[in-house]
Amino acid sequence: YDDLIHPEEEKEPEKTDLIFLDDRAERFRKWVDENMRLNRDLDKNKENVYYALDSTSISTCSDNLDFAEWGHNKDGDQLKQINIVMLVNQQTGCPLYYRHYAGSTPDVSTFNHLLKEYARMGLNRKAILVADKGYGSVKNIHKLYQDNQSFILNMKLNFSICKNLIAKNLSYLLDDCSYNRKLGQNVLTEEIDWSYPGNFNKDSARCKREKGRMFIHIYLDHEIRNDAEDKFRARVAELLDKQKTETETLTQEEKDFLSTYVTEDSNGRKVINNTQKFEYMLCKGIRVLLSDFISDPVEASRAYTERNEVEESFRKLKDFTGARRLHISSSKTLSGKIFVHFLACSILCM
Repeated sequence: YDDLIHPEEEKEPEKTDLIFLDDRAERFRKWVDENMRLNRDLDKNKENVYYALDSTSISTCSDNLDFAEWGHNKDGDQLKQINIVMLVNQQTGCPLYYRHYAGSTPDVSTFNHLLKEYARMGLNRKAILVADKGYGSVKNIHKLYQDNQSFILNMKLNFSICKNLIAKNLSYLLDDCSYNRKLGQNVLTEEIDWSYPGNFNKDSARCKREKGRMFIHIYLDHEIRNDAEDKFRARVAELLDKQKTETETLTQEEKDFLSTYVTEDSNGRKVINNTQKFEYMLCKGIRVLLSDFISDPVEASRAYTERNEVEESFRKLKDFTGARRLHISSSKTLSGKIFVHFLACSILCM
């Protein structure tokens, strides 16, 4: 462990609130400083640097932990959980930051706190944050622009601007001319101006609106879309056959499905309600990535795919360091136990 920080190059660390552990481990502080330096040296040789952001849940059977609450358990356990958010350098796979939260805290609510600590930790301000759907919201996008922090976000498809663009350009996305050979998908990129509230001006009653450039990359995977349409077709056929038999009775859910997607033509024959089917199929097989900086859809897709580095870090944290169960029952030992697991995970990744 001592060899990791090159003692001959050590400098006295600044007495600042550098990281999230209340300075309880000076040796870890030195390791953090060295890790930051190594990452800055690596980042100098890269045109674009990407930091992957995500969270995981650690299940617990304890009834006495302050942070143990019911939430969306990512392991599928029917237990209370503690959430851990982590930031990872996608080039090296090395974790740069972590913090634990109450198990009921959604990902989208942790973003503002992360950006505040990001600035204090001395991380590469030119690095591009890459995050999944759980972090996408109008408020968080505003905050990214306000902090001049570049990003790539995978957005939920019910986000109004995404859904409207998909509906408007679906015919082009389905056209063979939008096919990208490098990705094996149909691709469309739209550039828009994103309006967000600027910094507060004490001389003005309202915040001045600012505008920033945004690239919206829309990807259509025909294999996923065709599979969804096959399942829809098979479901309709199954329920129509069931409706004809006298031995089987449709459930209320099945009746609602048929009444929504099946109608009758002028001859009394059962036909698909194409308007409803269009709504059902609109976003099937589609992914939308938003970025303020990356204009190339191939580069944006590659960077998002490499976000898997943070999932690999979670796997090492849980399976290699034994953090899938923390085996503690007191809140007094919680922070220290997670700290040791994160340190072990970091060394494993190195």
